[in-house]
Formats: sequence, C-alpha cells, structure tokens
Amino acid sequence: MYEDLETVPVYVCHDPIEEAEMIAALEQAGIRCILQSFEDSAYDGLFTYGLGRSRILVLEKDTVRAERVVEGVARLFNQSGTDAGEETSDSTR
Repeated sequence: MYEDLETVPVYVCHDPIEEAEMIAALEQAGIRCILQSFEDSAYDGLFTYGLGRSRILVLEKDTVRAERVVEGVARLFNQSGTDAGEETSDSTR
C-alpha cells in the first residue's frame, strides 16, 4: 500500500544556505523532499561534525531527477567558491 512512499537520501548539506538552495531547487522542479537534521543541542555539534548538518530525502521514484537537480546546484556552489561539497547519493547511502 505504501511502497511508493519509500524515501532515499540524495544529498548531505553542510550549512543552512545550502539546505535552503537545495530544497528550493527540488521544489521548483516539482520534487517533494524532506530535510533530516543531524543537529542535536544536547551533543553540541557532535553529529554534525561527522555526518554534516542534514540530509535531503526524496521519494524513491524521484531519485534520478532529484540527483540531477542537486548535482546542478552543487556545481553552482562550487563555482561560486562556497564550501559545499559535491556529494550525491553515492556518499549518502
């Protein structure tokens, strides 16, 4: 019944600007996404150091389109000199 609702991680974000840009680009492309934060104030950044700030998940059926979108946005971040890495689904699974 819920097979089409499986989510897949497509990108690991390292700062709030990167999160906002990735989510905006995915939504503009018509792809629904979820932001899973790794921040926990009790551990004062312990998880974000190793895992990143958050990761973006999309429905499994949208994985290929979403990966293209986030790769394009990541390239723009790299060209502008931002510290965002080019991480795709291979690095988030």
